Amino acid sequence: MNNIKEVAEGRLAIKNDGTLEELREALVKCFPEDPMVSRGQHSFYRKNNGNSSWGAYHQLDTPHISVKDLLEWTPVRGEMVLVRFNNESEWRPRIFVVNIEGAINSCFFVDKGHEDQFNKGEPFRVIHWDYMKRKEESVTEMTIEQLEDKYSITNLKIVKR
Repeated sequence: MNNIKEVAEGRLAIKNDGTLEELREALVKCFPEDPMVSRGQHSFYRKNNGNSSWGAYHQLDTPHISVKDLLEWTPVRGEMVLVRFNNESEWRPRIFVVNIEGAINSCFFVDKGHEDQFNKGEPFRVIHWDYMKRKEESVTEMTIEQLEDKYSITNLKIVKR
């Protein structure tokens, strides 16, 4: 699964959620023959139909990948990622297993229902998916009072280690 190739072939778009320099670097990697330089004013970038250049869009229904993920992210074995098939719009959480460079179906994930076997080091089933992206971690902000109420704690003190 080469996301740069997926963008270059028009199956995946780039979400402009990084710096202008990152966006320009990603566009050059995906569209090396296109001399245009982006000013970073749009939310999404993808291949123009019928040629090897890119186009810029404010809204887009095409599957997309973060410009940061396109440039930097490589999953590690056991990492929870989001996956989907080419004809689907819904992303599903799965555990990443391996990327086999050069293979047609290169990325494999723990099949649904086999997570416990994987976590225990037992034999498990794998499955290939067409697309993968980083699963963003959610952050919950709470005040000390909210923590005390939620966990029935009285007199909570936060210390630095």
